[in-house]
Amino acid sequence: MTRVEQVKRWKVTQANLERARRLLPSAPADLAADYDRLLSEYSSYLDHNELELALDMLQELGDLVPCRGGYWRNLERAAETMELHARIPYLRQRFEQTGRRNP
Repeated sequence: MTRVEQVKRWKVTQANLERARRLLPSAPADLAADYDRLLSEYSSYLDHNELELALDMLQELGDLVPCRGGYWRNLERAAETMELHARIPYLRQRFEQTGRRNP
């Protein structure tokens, strides 16, 4: 893979992660501390180009608060771009579960 292809892949992944982050709902008061910690860690990982760790934080956030399908779809796309094939089934399952709950 050329340097240009790597940069493009990184930008696409980052865009999918950021789209997901923007879809996060607010946390209830009892979860606010964990939510804020995970969001802060996500931002730090993203700033340091640690995209897989950033994905981890968003996945934990999605497991912490109820998220819509688009959130999970963006995480799935990020995992696909990073070629994290083992992660895709879980993210796809979360997307499908969300879709069934919110037709």
